[in-house]
Amino acid sequence: MSITLTLEASFNIGQVDAITSSADGAYMYCLVDNVGVYRSTDYGVSWSKTFDASTPQLPSITCSSDGSIVFFCWVGGGLFQSIDYGVNFTNIAGDASGLNLTPVNGGPYVRNIACNNSGNTVIIGLQGGSTCVYICTNFSAQTKSWVSVEVAGPSLYVSNICCNSDASILFAIVGPNNAPNGQNGNIYTSTNSGASWSILPGSFTANWTNLACDSTGTKVYAIDATIGLYIFSPSTTIAPLLITSPNTSSFGALALYSSGANLINGSANYIYNYALKYPTPMCFKEDSKILCLIEDKEIYVPIQDIRKGTLVKTHLSGYVPVNMIGTTKIYNEDNDLRIKNRLYKCTSEKYPDLTEDLIITGCHSILVDYLTEEQKTLTKEMCGHPLLITENKYRLFAMFDNRAVPFQEKGFFSLWHLALDNNDDYMNYGIYANGGLLVETTSKRMLGEYPGMIILG
Repeated sequence: MSITLTLEASFNIGQVDAITSSADGAYMYCLVDNVGVYRSTDYGVSWSKTFDASTPQLPSITCSSDGSIVFFCWVGGGLFQSIDYGVNFTNIAGDASGLNLTPVNGGPYVRNIACNNSGNTVIIGLQGGSTCVYICTNFSAQTKSWVSVEVAGPSLYVSNICCNSDASILFAIVGPNNAPNGQNGNIYTSTNSGASWSILPGSFTANWTNLACDSTGTKVYAIDATIGLYIFSPSTTIAPLLITSPNTSSFGALALYSSGANLINGSANYIYNYALKYPTPMCFKEDSKILCLIEDKEIYVPIQDIRKGTLVKTHLSGYVPVNMIGTTKIYNEDNDLRIKNRLYKCTSEKYPDLTEDLIITGCHSILVDYLTEEQKTLTKEMCGHPLLITENKYRLFAMFDNRAVPFQEKGFFSLWHLALDNNDDYMNYGIYANGGLLVETTSKRMLGEYPGMIILG
């Protein structure tokens, strides 16, 4: 599946050594070589200096999900923290000892830092030959407690770290150069809050220079200095995707926001803000109920409880077993814009077949007997064909159905979708949701190849 980068904004700022963003992109922070900390409060449109640091030793910066808490590393100068959206910074520790941390090796200065959504779980790496990451889950406490974990062995050194929003999924660049610079390195991951580590599926030895992940930890972005930007989907069997347009081999520091929908990059004295265009998700919000056959009885089962082999009632094909089921997340805004990448609510008042409201994504289809001319035109503009058919019904995207209204709750929501057995990997079915509304499944091909989808079976 193709992923494209579209440049939305750029800003001439100087050599960017590190960059971070709040979850929604409203607050962004970067470290400019030999200058200091810059901040944006308007989604990267404009930037202003907020802290002087005339040093080239500014390797890492991170912030909480709302952008209120910011940490940055000044090697030889200390670890700095802001608790007021980057307006003021305080040197909270000159080196590891000031954090109540005794290094296993390397150090003593903090070189890499990542944090969870609240800023109270902090993960650090140390300067100079550190094979460990150090994890603190009570960083706001006066006396901090740390756990050290060796990532990949006694002669492989950590050069870059990042984590998802709750710090349950971690990533690190690890290599033989104790400088550390990622040369001849590999990417490692932990899916248990750092307790154990293994090579990221699909990773390979390369000169990895920068690393970032989305808020869910299901998409990982890494720069191979000799080739360009790779996007990994560790929960799937998809090979990493190489993005070469624009010339991503020149990319520097990376950060993501809006659940991975936008990427900010520091390169050649500029900050670039890109929109990442992924295949649009067509999924059910968690707790949607699907009509299944369980012990010879038709019952509605919450989609998150369905697994491979469960028999699902289809429109024309009887009961068909689930081939695979997957989950991902979406960031939804609290507005009424009718766009693809958001949730829509189908109410029982507008859809008589429903016994309770159904919430689905904008490109999830309700199966109907006819489409209006306007709906045909909109479908053709988006898909190249005005009529898409599943089990003798037309597919009507929720975003094109005026009965469906934008779901106006802001935040991250879990999505689920399923594919049923079929000899044709491109075929899907009509199934019944939340009392009887006829909607589509996905195909095996689409579900298996969707970036960031965690396949459970």
